[in-house]
Amino acid sequence: MRRRNAYAGFAVFGAFWGAWGASLPAIRDQAAVSDGQLGTALLFIGAGALPAMLLAGRAVDRWHERATAALVTLLGVAGVLVVLTAHGFGALALSLVLLGATSGAVDVAINTAAGAAQRAHGGAVIPRAHAAFAAAVVVASLTTGALHATSLPVATPFLAVAAAAIAVAAALLRAGTEAVSPRAGATSPRTARPRLAPLLVIGGLGALAFAVENAHQSWSALYLRDVVGAGAAVAATGPAVFAGVVAVTRFVTGTLSGRRPGRLSSRASSP
Repeated sequence: MRRRNAYAGFAVFGAFWGAWGASLPAIRDQAAVSDGQLGTALLFIGAGALPAMLLAGRAVDRWHERATAALVTLLGVAGVLVVLTAHGFGALALSLVLLGATSGAVDVAINTAAGAAQRAHGGAVIPRAHAAFAAAVVVASLTTGALHATSLPVATPFLAVAAAAIAVAAALLRAGTEAVSPRAGATSPRTARPRLAPLLVIGGLGALAFAVENAHQSWSALYLRDVVGAGAAVAATGPAVFAGVVAVTRFVTGTLSGRRPGRLSSRASSP
């Protein structure tokens, strides 16, 4: 149950960002902003995400599945609100602060859920959950492109994501709030004292990787629409193709790490 809920949470998260990437051309046109203004407004997602991430961990530690369910629901609602209220640069920027806060909090919550499921049941839950995220991006991007090609309202795919988020939240609430006990020999987070320098290096590398990923996620549909002249359905294949490759890679590496984790770790650490 915990594994299924973790996969479902990542799938909803991916569905949201798939719909978002494919909808950016329509959202930009609706807000009547330039590409420069859109790029500036997108920075507000990170501005909202950072403080929310710092607080989300405490909420999940205290309320467990109830917190995760509430945050997943808020993400679905936030997506709809952004599309309905984003008219002009100011409104777009403010709504993206809300979107960033809910997205950042959900990111922490679902990764915590995946980590708890992996500790409880073993296996490669985390990499497979991230693969489920990428696969959902593919499906949502292509579906959103098809919906926009039929001239349906911009909010249509986000309403579908909100409905999926509510369904997943209900499943999380049914799962209960029992805490997962760490395995024997695990280090308690309260007694562990990680070194700051390695964390900063890993965090910096992760930030660069996310910057590259976000460039494809946020701008590939716009590039195909504006520069190549593709229609809405074809433009949506930009983020879908990128996410598809990511999904395949994560499923493969997740399977390998689940079967031979020691061998992969020794290879990764060898010069």
